[in-house]
Amino acid sequence: MAFAYAVGRMETGGVEEVRFPKAFAVSTVVLMFSSYLVSKVLPSFEKDNLLSMKDYLAGSLSLTLIFSVSQFIGWTELRQAGLYLSEAPAVSFLIVISALHLLHMTVGLVILVHYLLKTWRLIQDPVKNLVTSTNPYEKVKLEMFTTFWHCMNFFWLFIYFFFLFNF
Repeated sequence: MAFAYAVGRMETGGVEEVRFPKAFAVSTVVLMFSSYLVSKVLPSFEKDNLLSMKDYLAGSLSLTLIFSVSQFIGWTELRQAGLYLSEAPAVSFLIVISALHLLHMTVGLVILVHYLLKTWRLIQDPVKNLVTSTNPYEKVKLEMFTTFWHCMNFFWLFIYFFFLFNF
């Protein structure tokens, strides 16, 4: 979609001056902190430090919710500037691409909540904790989640900087 935006922009000779939403800058910083917290989850699991793991997951959940709210605020900034989905191709691409990213982050959010609840249950049951922490499949699932999370954050960085410098 970014490629389609760039081609469309070249064909139309550019776009009118549109102010990039400041809320997207806030959401980018928040998402990077969330990614940092998720990067601490797997080492906590490997060290069998479930209390830290729970704290990192809860912190990342909170930051992801803040990210989601700031996305809506960014879209509101565009709307308050009189820019709607069908007004300008640049705005349409920005809204659609950021909405698709938020949709994918929602999937990650569901997985994040799952791991947070699972960790909370494991803290209360030492036997389940032992079985889970020694199961290599559980570690692989957690590695897949963290990889997904970091990929989503990388995609947002790409989207953010692409539109920041091309908007």
